Amino acid sequence: MPDPKRICAFYSRGPHFMRLLAFLREREPQAHITAVVPPGYPKALLGNRADAVIETAKAQYAARDLAGIRDLLRTIRAGRFDEFVVMFDSPRLRLLAAFTGAARRSVFTVDGRCLPLTVSPVAVLVSWLYRSLRGRLTFAYIYCVVHGRPVERRK
Repeated sequence: MPDPKRICAFYSRGPHFMRLLAFLREREPQAHITAVVPPGYPKALLGNRADAVIETAKAQYAARDLAGIRDLLRTIRAGRFDEFVVMFDSPRLRLLAAFTGAARRSVFTVDGRCLPLTVSPVAVLVSWLYRSLRGRLTFAYIYCVVHGRPVERRK
């Protein structure tokens, strides 16, 4: 008998983590599901939806916390997961998923769909840089409009 599929569900703040676990259990009833949650997460809420729970060292990881991210990736990679599922399609979560070593990477959307994440890490970095630049330019434009226009006094 082959080993059961190993699935990792990565927690992000949002209302649909429990739905993600229920969806995974329904889709793959024989799979070994591991929930990766932040410190202090009430594990009793998970019930039988997850077979194992990994608690991260920190509640959040900053992009500059390379040592913390490295340790998180080591912990996740040690699980040798077949699938890694995140709850939001963001550049940070795409990069995290890309480096987990999982053969299949997916995003579970708010509307209950599980979609594949197929973009390469290089494409994610380029997209991330583009969005960051566009956001900074938009902020600069708004700043100039707000602070550069004269205000008329009404009598």
